[in-house]
Amino acid sequence: VSTLDHLRDVEIVSSTVAAACGDNGTMLLTTDAGISWTETASGVTTNLNDIKFVSGGIGYATGDNAVLIKTTNSGSSWAEIDMSFTNGKINAVEAIDENNLILVGEMGKVLLSNDGGSSWYAPMGLSYETDLNDVVFFDAFNGVIAGNNGLILNSIDGGYSWNESSVITSGDSYDYFSVAFADESNGISTGRSGIEIFTTDGGLTWTEAPPAFNQSMYSPNNGRTKNIELKQNYPNPFNP
Repeated sequence: VSTLDHLRDVEIVSSTVAAACGDNGTMLLTTDAGISWTETASGVTTNLNDIKFVSGGIGYATGDNAVLIKTTNSGSSWAEIDMSFTNGKINAVEAIDENNLILVGEMGKVLLSNDGGSSWYAPMGLSYETDLNDVVFFDAFNGVIAGNNGLILNSIDGGYSWNESSVITSGDSYDYFSVAFADESNGISTGRSGIEIFTTDGGLTWTEAPPAFNQSMYSPNNGRTKNIELKQNYPNPFNP
């Protein structure tokens, strides 16, 4: 399939199935490990910024104008969830499981649901006005939000409350666009101007210093990637 729309995220569902979302409600699906892609009807025309799947073929995608859609068949079809109580751009969705969802977006927006999106509430004591760009949970309780102006937040209670993480960098307060974890301790966040920050304590503190467990990949002089070898499976993520 060919598309002129900007694709913003891709999520692997299984060894053969993946879905990608993008501008103007674009939703693409592959069932042959990325060899071919077909466009599926998302049911919306707004930009879709993020997509997340949980078990049983259940997935969620979110985007501009507070749009949120759900699939129960691994992306073959989608249905819109009523979000008329709010507005604005949603940048990311995290699905801890089928019922427990977290959305983050512009102007400090954080919304939580414990019933698969039927009802929503805001966490306690959160009053930031900076854009929040990504959210990840590495278990049912512990999660991290990456935002603009150097803001990294962490939660230890499933998103009910959030605290600012300690972020130590040599320059300005960077905008952080994405965050990911290898396990419950080790994570990375990346952002504007190529900034990379690392945590080894589950997101409580962050520095530009590469973690010791991965030190061999980094130059001792500037802390940047020294050598990465791309194996034969690149760029096909389905081939382990």
